[in-house]
This record gives sequence, C-alpha cells and structure tokens, in this order.
Amino acid sequence: MQATFPIQPSRFATGISQFENENRTQLKRTAVFAVCLTVAVASLSLLPVWVSDFRLWSTDPLRGIGGFFPLVALAGVIAAWRRTGWQNAGTWWGLALAVFAMAGATLFSSDSLFTFLFHHQVRLLHPGMATFLYGIGATLLFGGPRLVRVAIAPLCLLLIVNPVPEPFQRLVDMPLQILSANTARGFAHAIGLEPTGDQLRMMFAPNFGMMIVPGCNGLRGAITLGYLAMVYGYIRRLSPRALALLTVGGVLLGYLLNLLRLCLLVCYYRLGLSVTSIQSYGTQVDYVIGVSLFLSATLVIGLVAGLYFERNVAATVEPTQIPEEARKAVPPLVPRVALLAAGALAFFVPQARSVAAHYKAPMGEADVVAAIPLRVGPYALKQTWDESDANGNLRFVWGQYERDDSGAMIAMGVYLGGEDHLVSFSKMLQGVTPVWSGTLDAPRPNATTAHFITSFYRERETRTMDAETSCRGEVCELTGGISDGSVSVVAPHLADLFIEPVDHRLPLILREQWRVQTATGGDPDTELRSDFARTASEFVAALDLKPLLRLHS
Repeated sequence: MQATFPIQPSRFATGISQFENENRTQLKRTAVFAVCLTVAVASLSLLPVWVSDFRLWSTDPLRGIGGFFPLVALAGVIAAWRRTGWQNAGTWWGLALAVFAMAGATLFSSDSLFTFLFHHQVRLLHPGMATFLYGIGATLLFGGPRLVRVAIAPLCLLLIVNPVPEPFQRLVDMPLQILSANTARGFAHAIGLEPTGDQLRMMFAPNFGMMIVPGCNGLRGAITLGYLAMVYGYIRRLSPRALALLTVGGVLLGYLLNLLRLCLLVCYYRLGLSVTSIQSYGTQVDYVIGVSLFLSATLVIGLVAGLYFERNVAATVEPTQIPEEARKAVPPLVPRVALLAAGALAFFVPQARSVAAHYKAPMGEADVVAAIPLRVGPYALKQTWDESDANGNLRFVWGQYERDDSGAMIAMGVYLGGEDHLVSFSKMLQGVTPVWSGTLDAPRPNATTAHFITSFYRERETRTMDAETSCRGEVCELTGGISDGSVSVVAPHLADLFIEPVDHRLPLILREQWRVQTATGGDPDTELRSDFARTASEFVAALDLKPLLRLHS
C-alpha cells in the first residue's frame, strides 16, 4: 500500500525555506530579549567610563539628569527597532566598532594617560564618545545600518553624559544668574520691600528672610525641562524644526517659571513679616512652589507635543523586505551574541582590576616610613613627611637625605596611588610649566639602569629639579613626559592594561631645591642641572628598593 503525505514534499521544503528567510529578516521576542540583555550586560566592558560618569552624576546635582540618558537611549533604540519590525540585518562592522569602544574605555581607565597641546591639557578620550561608539556598534551589529539611521537621535544622548558643558555655563548661565537675582530684587522694590546687603542679596528681617544669589537662576529646572521636551518630542516623532523649537521653549520656560517662583517667594516673605506663624514653613513652601510649577510645565510640554502630533501625524517606519542578497549576507545571530559577550569579558577583567586599584585600602604612612632606608650610601635620612591630595587621601611619603661630607641634600618621594604618576603633569594642570625637560639614566646596584623623566622649574626665589620613574621588580622606567615642543604625551604599557603584573609599580620621584644665588659666570641653571644629575646618579647607585617593593606584595 502506498503511503500518502498530507503535505507535498515540495511544498514542505518551500515552507521551511520561507521560515528561514523570515527568521533572517525578523527576530522573535525571545531573540530580541536575548540581544538586548547581552548588549546591556556587555556594556560593563565600559566600566571605567561608567565609574567616571557615576561620580559626575552623584556629586553634581546640575548634571545628575545625565544618569537617565543611557536608559532613555536603550529604550529609544528598542522602540525604533520595534517600528522597523525587529529586522535582523546586522553586520560584523558593528562588532569592530564596539570592540574599539571597549579598547578606548580600557585606555581611559589608566590615570597615566595624559596629553598636552602647547602646555594645555587636551582630553582625547571623552567618556561620552566611548558610550556613543559602543551604542552605534551594538545597534549596527544586530539591527544594521537602517536601524542606526532610525535610532540616531536616542543614541546621541550617549554623547552628552555631561548634560551641561562648561561653555554653556559661561555664555548662557552666568548672564541669566544676574537676571534672576535682579528680577527678584526689582519685584521686592515694586511691592514695597527694601532689601539690604549687597546687590544680589536680599534679607527681609534679622531672623526671617530669604537670600537670592546668582545660583537661584533655575538652571537645573531649565535643563531638565529642555531635555524632557527633546525626549518627549522624539517619542511623538516631531519634525526636526518642531523638536528644536519645543526644546528651546522648554529651556526658556524653565527660566521663566523660576523667575515666577522667586517672585512668589518674595510675596510669601512679605506676608511672613506680618503673619509670624508662617515663618517656619518657608523651605517647605519653596519646594511646593517649585514642584507645582515644574509639574505644570511638564504637562504643558506634553500637551503642546500631543497637539502637534495630532495635527501632523508622522508616518510610522514600516518594515521593508530585505533583498535576497542582503539576507544571505547577514551573519548568524548566535555567533554575534557570543563574540560580543566574549569581547566584553576580555576587556572587563583588566578594567575591573584597574578600577579596584583606585579603591583599595591605601598603605599606612608608618609602613612606608619603616621601609624607607635610613641610609643610602653616603646619604643619611634626616626627616620624613607625608603629602595628601585635596580629598585628604595620602599620596606621597617623602624622605630628606643629606650627604655626610658635603651636606648636599636630596629628597625621595614614594607615590602610594598604585599607578604610574607624573608630578610634572599634575603641576602643569595647575599652570606650573617646567622651563626645561629631559631624561636621566642612573645606574642601579645589581639591576638595569633606571630611566628618569626630569623637569626643571624656575621660580622667584628657588630652583627645583624633579626626576621621576616607576619601578617594577628590577626595572625602573617611565616613558613620555613633558617635551619642549608643542605636544606632550605619556601612555601606559599596553601589556599592563590586559595582564596582571607580577611585580607592582613603585612610582618614585627625586627632588632637589636651591635658593637663588648670584651667578659668577656661565649658565647657573645648567650648572644646577649637572649637579643634580651627579647627585641623583650617586644616590640611585646605592639605593636598595626591595623593602619598598615588598610593600605592594
């Protein structure tokens, strides 16, 4: 008896082929969820950038709104992908771009990367650029070029992790600060109050009053409303012109409402002079007024965007069929997910090590002082002292040495930060530039020659010479430094970014200072540098670094 099939073989094969083509064109919900989860988790490969951004957002209330931008960007890309029908049109170029962003974040994690152009610091690695390139790469890897074009607006939010750049504060914020304070002051005069104090200060009574300073300009509210308008207008798919007008209108509305808030507070304090029972509620009333005005502005922005959307309904982005040649060129999904995750893991490990090094418990001063040699050849230790940064963290332990016969003095500083550190670059950030820079090779006992970066400073009454290096095991070297030309760069060893070194770094600095003396002939600065080179070479030749290196083990 001949068997019969409910579906003809040829039709069955055609159905399988159609299913494969559809699977290449569109992704199912489970695949979309897996892709989004992988992209979010793999973004941990930008760990140093996230740490830097979180420090900015958590310590600066004005820029705290930037913490929402990565979440809004992810939601915007997902929404755009949904409108395009979850098209699976990725390309391997996206993986290359994402890996490039990971590498940039890894280099960003090193505090020993500095760049100066004409003795002014230039930041080549901007944290927003790393997140933006990663977002573009991940979108290109799974959604393809078309999704990048559709979702470019939310992706651009990753560029402005610092939502209020410094030029905006200088050019826009400062004039508006004066305007806000003077407006409130003028309104107080209009209702019969006579503020006392300086031009931007208002005190209505000795024990009850308000202070209006330039900081009361409502910049945080204006910036928040501006970005809120921009995001809401994008969701409503407004035209670029309408979106720009709505965003500018949101910023201006924020400033106008802040002026209204100040005027209402003036009225409240005017009333408080007569009704003393309400004087203790001034702070709460300020919050209520501010929240009410901000909520009203949010509703107005949403209403305006909604009305514009109803009048000019934007056409949705309809899914389009990918040509047969393009479908065949789309790489399989699983290898893309696996390679992105593997690359993220490869970069995350060194980044986590670098970030952890910044938060490890610092060595105590007593331990370092105990490891500093009491004698280095003919030089005897005379005194020790420590040096801390602006946050009170111990950074240097210094020892002052004196030669027995001639009385020559030289100081040795041990940096406790754990990474390579150039004092010359720190000074340059403070506007102190060396008048001469160079290098010094000094012999070491039973070890390779130590390579130092030297800087000579000329001040009014003193001359200072610094020699800096970084020792790891038997090797003491540090590349880069401040050059006499227009560009100065120092970078870490690439191997240190990916491989845990067996021996930890020990940054050292040798320093000698002289009082200004009248020169009898020749170039006194050149003579001082030559004297330092001889003293430093003699000191290093007798220096035993093993006790100090053991502190890091």
